[in-house]
Amino acid sequence: MKSERYHRILLLLLSVQVSSNCYENTPTVNKTLEIPELGFVMNYDGWTYSTGLQIQFAEEKVSKKTKRPQKVKVEPKILFYLFDEEQEKSGAPGFRTNISLISEQLPEKYSKATLDDYVASMGALYSNLYKKFSISAEPQKLEIAGQKGALVESNFLTELPEGLTEIHNYQLIFLKEGQAYVFTGSTTEIESDEKGSKILASFKGITGMRSPTDSK
Repeated sequence: MKSERYHRILLLLLSVQVSSNCYENTPTVNKTLEIPELGFVMNYDGWTYSTGLQIQFAEEKVSKKTKRPQKVKVEPKILFYLFDEEQEKSGAPGFRTNISLISEQLPEKYSKATLDDYVASMGALYSNLYKKFSISAEPQKLEIAGQKGALVESNFLTELPEGLTEIHNYQLIFLKEGQAYVFTGSTTEIESDEKGSKILASFKGITGMRSPTDSK
């Protein structure tokens, strides 16, 4: 599947560039997030929760009648960001290790794309956008609460305010009812041994939501 078919997948790259001062922290007591779209519960001990800014992108379409480009609003959703709590408290400058959850609606004619199709399109796009992009290992297939997903680990170089930086990405991908849901954990390669383990531990801690009958 060609990468250009997924123009909106560019949104998935946002977590790489984000810094903590872009978002207003939302204080919470319970360190548990419910993700009803997928039926998941995620524990975020060690992270600071933030709600993402709703970002709208516009795609250009050419009208068959006028032959003129028209702007069509595309509204992928940033459901939340989690920032490394230790880095937040230190206040030190530099890239903030983070996890984001982003959803996007697939174009109707690609709504039946498989996980393999989606992962391949992401890899092709990243290769075009970033220097020395590589997938670290074969994508892992997994299942959480009945939802089949894929875990993809990759590296690439990107220009940040502090200079050219190697980023280590961990992406947990699910497709459901024509929607893509992508958890993206990002850290620098230098910190990936420590922070990468923390990201993966948070991913592994995702469980299914309990139904009301479970508590009876």
